[in-house]
Amino acid sequence: MDRCVYDFLRSQDGGVPAEPMVVRSRYVTLPPGWDAQPDPDSWYTPEDRLIDTLFAENVDDVSTPPVSIFPPWLYHSTTFCFNWSVQDDDAGQCNASAGGQTCADVGAYTDAYDDRTNHHSGGGCTLQWGVFALPGVPQWFYDIELCFRYAASAQLRKAKCDGGVTETAERCSAVDSYLPGYVDYTHATGNTYGCQLAWKLKLPSNAEVWAEELKLCMSWVRSGPGNTYPCNGTSLPHSDTCAYANEWLDYHDGTNHKDNGCVLQWGIFV
Repeated sequence: MDRCVYDFLRSQDGGVPAEPMVVRSRYVTLPPGWDAQPDPDSWYTPEDRLIDTLFAENVDDVSTPPVSIFPPWLYHSTTFCFNWSVQDDDAGQCNASAGGQTCADVGAYTDAYDDRTNHHSGGGCTLQWGVFALPGVPQWFYDIELCFRYAASAQLRKAKCDGGVTETAERCSAVDSYLPGYVDYTHATGNTYGCQLAWKLKLPSNAEVWAEELKLCMSWVRSGPGNTYPCNGTSLPHSDTCAYANEWLDYHDGTNHKDNGCVLQWGIFV
């Protein structure tokens, strides 16, 4: 990475400034055997020293392009998708439609989905999430798993998680496949009812180090006038929340259809 910056600066009209200014990249690829070499000077090249001795007064005049640790293919070959379908003829619970799918590239959210489930009105909505990639991405990337877990909240008599499950359940799917369908059948009347949901990007052991910086994010907006807590157990009208890879992204589903709903979106960000 430093060599690329050096070559770029050397190609500019003014060349590489010669006086000191410390410039460090966040990520440095260490050579084999680094753990056995306590002295960094043993691998620190003259080009590295030149980059670390840029002149402070000239920094504003050096138009160095931003350096990203993320490969270009991540942005145009990876999508996060969400799929839904209605369990019966009450499409008003499921984004006011019988079903659909929305996908988003890395760095963007899926289209909005209006969750207004209420188990008194019918069978709820079947929801699925998945990560997809175009051919040509590194093989280890296909081994990333999207995991999903859910459990009923404290007041079990009001919870309708996956059609009535009350114990914690967890499932995962690899890239290029949807998670098994989750039946959203929630009818809640307060922030102690409903279903506790969570998602996670699970990295394989051979994942490249930059993958640890991937974030799975969720955005929600309250879509009803009621005074209960349908969206993540809070009275806030809107929020965005994220979790880094290998960490759980938690959300409390407390919709009750009649007076409260939540507009939901998901996406992968860096």
